[in-house]
Amino acid sequence: MLTLRSGIISNKRNAPEIKYRRGAYLNRIDLFDAEFFNITPAEARCMDPLQRIFLEVSWEALEDAGYAEKELNGSRTGVYVGDTDADYLKLIQEMEPYALPGNTISIVASRLAYILNLASGSHLIDTACSASLAAVHHAIKGLITGDCEMALAGGLNLTLFPIDEGLADIGIASTDYKARTFDADANGTVWGEGFCTVVLKKLKNAKRDRDHIYAVIKGSAMNSDGKSNGITAPSARAQSELIQAAWRNAGIPLETMTYLEAHGTGTRLGDPIEMQGITGAIRSSTDHQQFCALGAVKTNIGHLDTAAGLAGFMKTVLALKHQAIPATLHFHDPNPHIDFMNSPVFVNTELMPWTTSNGVPRRAGVSAFGLAGTNCHVVLEEYQGDAPSAAGIPEGPEISILTLSAKSRGSFDALLERFILYLPDTPYTLRDICITSNTGRGHYAYRLAVAAASLDELLGKLLLLRDTADSDRASLKKAGIHYAYLEQRKNRSYNAKPNTDLNRLLDEYATGSEIQWEDWYGKHQGRRVPIPVYPFSGKRHWINYIPEQETVSVPQQPAVRNMDDCFYSLQWVPKELDAAKAAALPAGQAWLLFTDDTGVGVFLFDQMKQAGLRPVLVEAGDSFTKMQEDSYKLCPETPGHFEQLIVAVTDGGHQPIGGVVHLWTCTEIRSGMRNPLMLRESQIRGAESLLYLLKGFKAQNIAFPHEIRAVSNYAHLVTPEDGYLS
Repeated sequence: MLTLRSGIISNKRNAPEIKYRRGAYLNRIDLFDAEFFNITPAEARCMDPLQRIFLEVSWEALEDAGYAEKELNGSRTGVYVGDTDADYLKLIQEMEPYALPGNTISIVASRLAYILNLASGSHLIDTACSASLAAVHHAIKGLITGDCEMALAGGLNLTLFPIDEGLADIGIASTDYKARTFDADANGTVWGEGFCTVVLKKLKNAKRDRDHIYAVIKGSAMNSDGKSNGITAPSARAQSELIQAAWRNAGIPLETMTYLEAHGTGTRLGDPIEMQGITGAIRSSTDHQQFCALGAVKTNIGHLDTAAGLAGFMKTVLALKHQAIPATLHFHDPNPHIDFMNSPVFVNTELMPWTTSNGVPRRAGVSAFGLAGTNCHVVLEEYQGDAPSAAGIPEGPEISILTLSAKSRGSFDALLERFILYLPDTPYTLRDICITSNTGRGHYAYRLAVAAASLDELLGKLLLLRDTADSDRASLKKAGIHYAYLEQRKNRSYNAKPNTDLNRLLDEYATGSEIQWEDWYGKHQGRRVPIPVYPFSGKRHWINYIPEQETVSVPQQPAVRNMDDCFYSLQWVPKELDAAKAAALPAGQAWLLFTDDTGVGVFLFDQMKQAGLRPVLVEAGDSFTKMQEDSYKLCPETPGHFEQLIVAVTDGGHQPIGGVVHLWTCTEIRSGMRNPLMLRESQIRGAESLLYLLKGFKAQNIAFPHEIRAVSNYAHLVTPEDGYLS
């Protein structure tokens, strides 16, 4: 999700005001599913969000292509990333062991190769605004030369410190935060954040491997401006030569291009020069006028800097797929320095069908120009593959098996919901959807196997599972719905054959077997098709940054006795856990878990569930609400809500509460009391909420729990090297 934000922050220490520029910024870049990637919270906290988000986006791209971690392991897959400097290291005040790899920019590409065990090279490319499209160009060369058999090309951009640097004053940034590319009122660009990743293969190999193909890259080229009016000034000559070189490389006539995704920054200097280069390139091939639509994604999402080229590339690929050209925004009156009437191109200002004549495939060019003079152009063509053959596939109704899996309950529920929304409108067959999910996804602790003969039947069974309580899901096996949670992963393989009993196969999967699906499908493997990707369960991982305090001059005092010597000091000593006491906890009794935002409460909930206890999650909210079985929200400032909670959980006092674990003061922020409002909120969520809870027990005449544990963090140093508790 993109949002436009701006503001001014006044520093209380007589420093000048800091003005932040408006832009298209991503929400919640602090969230990351570290557990999914087997990364510890300590390491995740030290990782630049560029690395974290790129991991998740690349994983989604690979899943969309139908490739699972198992199939990628050891493969000759290259990683090519367009990126530049990272700023997260500026927030790390004390160097930690994970900080160096977490903030070394070249590791953005290498970390993905490390996690997936990819055997080809990892490349970081920095050509400024053309970096991500240059990554595509280098990935193409890697595929052609045999450096890799599959490639990921990516671009990423974050602005952690979006300070207004006065770029509007020199014509680079728009004064009203709108990119008016090729318009008479164009006055600069607007900045944005984004992550893009595409999966590339040779066309013949993609067909051989039954891949889903969005579009075909026909050719590409890169060049440099050389000597121009200034090191950052664009060159119309170089841009014209670039476009001609890319289409020569593609081996197809330039006049067959019917859409061009321009670099299109919307600057007074750049737009006329780019149009001069475009016109010069096309005029070398044809004199036809206004036959090619022109667009710029920067008018929609802003200038993504090093990710900008790939953003335009992906927009064009989707336009080819949907056979429609999106509108370019904020174009009203043509730039007076551009002669559109006698130009081969026209600015497309509304969504229009993409049609061609004489059976020529839809073709497009994508341009990206770097601030330092490195330019790139890629030629795209729609994919016109043959329809999949049904020869050899059994006629009539066929029972298929769909498997869904996730590492956490939250991700599993979200994945289930994604499939429920996906199935009603999918153009793909039940068989291909199931094959892709079974062979192109990972299989984890939360597992579902469903047998169905049609898409409608499959949708109905997924809805049935969603609406069935956990305690009743075991009874769904008779309907061909096998759901399970594996407390411990079983290293067990099951070689299924085409004639394997269906119920046996469902049960083997649900109980943890690694199914050899290729053997079960035999020679009818089907196609990889786009299906919902894994929904990550993001948790906050961010460095604990403490702003510098104003230096205060303290008069020198005569040496006196250290007052610390007059008091007892707190000393921590290790102690073994009392396993016998933990084992003696009464099963069935409710335990109230006032859950935190660091994940401790959710972890305890899962552990207590596995131990046969009855944990009840209680979250802070605005009103008293029962979210689901054993999950509530209440307002910490309302004493009556605590009474309602106690009545609901104890069934009016008939069922005892075994204990309370209060985690509301566990936070991701080291100090949450930097002003009176934050101090007051901490008091409400801390001591006052516990007081209201005890008053609730008293008011309802219900015995107090045997144990009440109040847990907080950042309270004491345990050992000097440990730092703060987290």
